[in-house]
Amino acid sequence: MFHYTNATAANGIVFEKKIRLTHILFQNDREEYNGGIKILLQHLHTIQNSNKLTDLSKEIFAGAIDILRDNSATLKPSIYTMSFSTNNDSLNQWRSYGHYCIELSEEIQNLIDGDQFYLQKCIYDDTTFLSIAEDRLNLVTNHPTTLNLGNENMKIVLSGLLKNLIATKKDCRFSEEQEIRLIYNTLPLPLSEHRHEIKYAANPFSDIIKPYVELQIKEEHLKSVRIGPHSDQALAQEAFLIHNQIQKELQKPSLPIHLSDIPYRG
Repeated sequence: MFHYTNATAANGIVFEKKIRLTHILFQNDREEYNGGIKILLQHLHTIQNSNKLTDLSKEIFAGAIDILRDNSATLKPSIYTMSFSTNNDSLNQWRSYGHYCIELSEEIQNLIDGDQFYLQKCIYDDTTFLSIAEDRLNLVTNHPTTLNLGNENMKIVLSGLLKNLIATKKDCRFSEEQEIRLIYNTLPLPLSEHRHEIKYAANPFSDIIKPYVELQIKEEHLKSVRIGPHSDQALAQEAFLIHNQIQKELQKPSLPIHLSDIPYRG
């Protein structure tokens, strides 16, 4: 899977071995999250009024709806994401995100045992989105006593499952991006065994401070780097070639470096 980015982020990923998951409401497509909540709430209200739920399930269901509605109104989802694509040389991605494409292993979702990290493909149509939502609803509302978490925690778990799903909902017009998201849901303690540190960074372009989660990755998580169309593509790859030379001297594996086949047009 491939992460398109700029030189600053590429430096952090390749040479510092760090990746960042940004709070979903501070990303370019934050309105898609609120749109996903709106679609899901409409569907949940239909189910709620259908008289198909047991009394216990109704209580859990209503509580989860309240949590989702509150998040929609006050912009408080606890979701952090990082985006990837299955396309490794996309002109649209180069134009949108930067000159570097970092290939990473899917094993990064297993970086921290017990944490709420998931890799999920994005969903581009409402029918699939609502079908998966119903599966998650049934998992919780049909087995409330089996899960043995207590009603209040069940509401949080259900809303968490649904928020993870909402974080994958994309407008169908962006399906060409073939997006996969690494998702981190900061469930309240003690439901989450480990709460990862939330950090903050200023965005110099928007003049807004944004929250993010930083993860240390390992050498084996890095698979390759591709340099996109650039006015000086050869120079752009030079730092990576120097890195590979040092790796060779240390008898460590080098990182495959590729150049985009798409011509640069300044």
